[in-house]
Amino acid sequence: MSIKQKMIALSLLVIAAVGGVAAISINGALNIKKSFDHMSSRDMKGKIATLEINRDLNYVSRLTRNIMLGSNIEKDLEKFNKMVANIRSNYEVLESIAGDQAERAVIQNAEKASMAFISDGLRFSEGLKSHDKSERYKSYPSYSHSATPLAVKSRKYFGELITLKDKQFTESYKRMGASIERMLTLIISMAIITLPATLLLVFFITRGLILSIRQAVHVAKTMAEGDLTVQVESNRKDETGQLLTSMGTMVEKLSDMIGCNVAASHAQAEGTIEQAASLEQTAAALEELNSMSKKNSDNAHQAILHTGEANKLVDKVNNSMKELRQGIERIDAASGEMAKIIKIIDEIAFQTNLLALNAAVEAARAGDAGAGFAVVADEVRNLAMRAAEATQNTSALIEDNIKNVSNGLEMVAVTDDAFVEVVDSVSKVHGLIDEIAAASSEQSIGINQITQAMNEMDKVTQGNAATAEKMASSMAMFRVTKSGNSSDLNSAGNVFLSSVLEQPSRPGQELLPENT
Repeated sequence: MSIKQKMIALSLLVIAAVGGVAAISINGALNIKKSFDHMSSRDMKGKIATLEINRDLNYVSRLTRNIMLGSNIEKDLEKFNKMVANIRSNYEVLESIAGDQAERAVIQNAEKASMAFISDGLRFSEGLKSHDKSERYKSYPSYSHSATPLAVKSRKYFGELITLKDKQFTESYKRMGASIERMLTLIISMAIITLPATLLLVFFITRGLILSIRQAVHVAKTMAEGDLTVQVESNRKDETGQLLTSMGTMVEKLSDMIGCNVAASHAQAEGTIEQAASLEQTAAALEELNSMSKKNSDNAHQAILHTGEANKLVDKVNNSMKELRQGIERIDAASGEMAKIIKIIDEIAFQTNLLALNAAVEAARAGDAGAGFAVVADEVRNLAMRAAEATQNTSALIEDNIKNVSNGLEMVAVTDDAFVEVVDSVSKVHGLIDEIAAASSEQSIGINQITQAMNEMDKVTQGNAATAEKMASSMAMFRVTKSGNSSDLNSAGNVFLSSVLEQPSRPGQELLPENT
């Protein structure tokens, strides 16, 4: 039986025990709840209603006595009616929870007797309203004569009701206590049955595990001391038995593996020597590559300097083009202002011509008196016409000038944009050369790192040779035969060491000295 199966069996036993206890507890709790619900909703409720009726009946008797002794009849009658309502309400509660017809008959008899006694007292008290306070007590003999038989009957039937409710409450209480005792008895019985069985199963499982683990620890300690002849025996079929069997197989395979590793160590030493020679050749090639990389880096730095100068010149030309463009833009703006001025002059000439015409008309109306003024007006008109003609010619010249300036401005803008593109191209070329220089520098650094790594690999190679030597020495320490002799491994190790030490040293290769 495996450990898994044992643990499953133990778990199932524990689960069954816990489940049984839980089922018993739940069933007992449900029974207790049922008993408690029955007691609280019927027996306890009936007990409380009975006690309240008894209290209110006594209070009604005290109110009747107080009224006959001269109390405030109005307030006492109000309390009287309130008590009557409470008594009726409690009797309704009792009838609603009655369990059978016999119980309902007891309740009805008690209610009938009680209400007869109460009604007689209420009738007698209301009849005393017309009596003087000091004269009410004289009515007591009459009240006693009618109330005493009713009170005796009420006490009789109500006493039967109290006895019934006390009995019901006591029985419910006993039933609930019996349910609790049954539940506790079942839980204790279940614990007495399952606990010893669980402990016994745990003992046998733990004992088997401890014995197997002790045997495994013994095997491990023997192997740690170098003795691989330890015998592992186990008749167990569980996981610990499988562990011990696997450890025995491991000891056998480890013994065979150590013998094979001697030859592998010899082959490793030969490969290490060849690897050292290859590393030396690789280091020489890397050195040459590093020299070429440094030369490329220097040329790239020179190109960066030249492109930097070209970039400065292009920036100067670009700035000049921007200034030229700004100057032409100012000329264009000034030409526009001149056109506006010529237009104003043309408008003045036009207005002057109109004024001259008006003056000529006025002079003609004046006759001979306006002859001189007509001559002056005619001259002014001629001057206005000449000024208008001159402004038209000037305006045409200015428009031509504006067109030429606009064309020049467009050419300057195109040239400026071209220079901007040239600046961008030069900047990009400068950036590319800068990246080439940085890449060359990084390449040189990388080659240096590779060279250092090759040197480290050379050291590691020599370390591997020393490790192979130590490995052969360590393997000679193991005992793999029952006779206790390890001569075979020692011989193999000595052959391996001599083969390593007799290897000729190659350029750039230096083996570590032999450990003694």
